[in-house]
Amino acid sequence: MTVHRFHGHHWYRCPKPCHKIGCHYCDGGLSSCTVCRGLEGALPTDCPGNRMTNAQIDQVYDGTLDFRWRDGWVNDSSVHSPAHYRRD
Repeated sequence: MTVHRFHGHHWYRCPKPCHKIGCHYCDGGLSSCTVCRGLEGALPTDCPGNRMTNAQIDQVYDGTLDFRWRDGWVNDSSVHSPAHYRRD
């Protein structure tokens, strides 16, 4: 099993467990960071610690930008980006 460690990501959780059938957050199916606003495929490897711009979110999703704790912003894809798995 591979365990990915997310430096600084703060996961969104429903304020009160809503227990609604199909709640994307309570059921644990949706990943969203309240700090950087990264969401699923637009989630950088590590949290940059502040809100990403819409352009950065798009670039992370497209696989052309990633934030890594030790390197900062890099022109590479995040393992969460769908583009990461389409590379040759």
